[in-house]
Amino acid sequence: MLLCNLARWVAGFLSFSPFKAAGIRHGRVPVVYIQMEKEKFYTSEKWKRKRAAILARDKYQCQICKRYGRMRPATEVHHIVHLEDDPSRALDASNLISLCKACHNAQHPEKAAKPWRRRYGEQNARNGEA
Repeated sequence: MLLCNLARWVAGFLSFSPFKAAGIRHGRVPVVYIQMEKEKFYTSEKWKRKRAAILARDKYQCQICKRYGRMRPATEVHHIVHLEDDPSRALDASNLISLCKACHNAQHPEKAAKPWRRRYGEQNARNGEA
């Protein structure tokens, strides 16, 4: 009996991970933590200054539209390598590009509106009606 308890304790000790204790599973940070950090980042003065500088650098024109001969005003600054994938490049000018809303949405298919929202409208989606 004592040997079984000792074996369980050793197995538990060996499987202890500080990542698991902190709520991080399989090397991934919890989604809620990422969202909180992104909110802090996007409301910071550093980001606001860098965003203005990138828009000015690109002359307030969407760089994807410009590539195809269209001239649309840029309203968004996009991270080429996403912020979650490499936070160290968050303010790196070579990782930022000015885009119009449509091109920015195309770069983020995971954020696309659900088909039922387009069909029934945003108001019905908010009310939970479908």
